Amino acid sequence: MDDQIDWDAFISASAKVLDIAISEDSRPIVRANLELAARMAKLVADFPLDEREEPAPVFRA
Repeated sequence: MDDQIDWDAFISASAKVLDIAISEDSRPIVRANLELAARMAKLVADFPLDEREEPAPVFRA
């Protein structure tokens, strides 16, 4: 994922939108989890597919 993400701003904006309080003590933990999730998502997104393979369809309820 992009190293340019301002995680602190993202956390603040997300907390405001979700109307939740995130304590200053919890922010480093939340940030670490978001960074980890972004790294895992990048592994999946960057995985090369053979020309015969197709990504799975997206199902929506």
